[in-house]
Amino acid sequence: MRKVRKTVEQFDGEVNFTFSQLKGEVYSEIIKHIETQNGVCEAVCASWITKKVNEQSLWEDIYDQPKDGKNGKLNKKYFEVIKQLQTEFINNGNTATQQFTLMESWLSEQGVTAKERQFGSQRRKDQVEGSLSDKNLNAFTQAILDTGKENSAIKKISISLKDGAHTVSAAIQGENVVFFDPNFGELSFPSREKFDHWFKNAFWQQSGYAGDNSKNRVFNVVNYHLNDKE
Repeated sequence: MRKVRKTVEQFDGEVNFTFSQLKGEVYSEIIKHIETQNGVCEAVCASWITKKVNEQSLWEDIYDQPKDGKNGKLNKKYFEVIKQLQTEFINNGNTATQQFTLMESWLSEQGVTAKERQFGSQRRKDQVEGSLSDKNLNAFTQAILDTGKENSAIKKISISLKDGAHTVSAAIQGENVVFFDPNFGELSFPSREKFDHWFKNAFWQQSGYAGDNSKNRVFNVVNYHLNDKE
């Protein structure tokens, strides 16, 4: 975790918040139940997206008195809500597609609306799917950073990794990029170009997400509307 966070400054970025589901109180809570033992990335990212869209801070709910980008004491009552949400995604969705649909429905209930794009004569949800290659991440980072005709977007990003699926999120407003990975925390970059360089040249390898066998690995990026104050 520290290795990843140290690379952020090298690309003029900042660590906004040092959340991680891999250690401390959060880890102790999620391993208590079989449904959450593999992590709560899907539910935490859904909550993060909702808070961002509504201009609120997830960290003020998860922790009692967080300070200077670091966690305080875990608010177990609120975190239980996140665990229950992750459990619902797993128990009520027998397939990855069903779990995806459940999350989309939950986000919609929270006021998070997906963008749409024109495909021929039809309008469909704005999402990008592609193959993951450790040697060429261009398509992946382009999907993360693209905001279409608008100046902003918030993203739910699903990654197929060697050890299973993982979910991260990103919010783009103008040039500013805020990236949230439940394993490493919330990070921000002053430009899309800085984020792109960091992701390709530091994050992908240091995070451990790069794999010796990158065949049959895919990504999915869903674009949602983000209030643009610029």
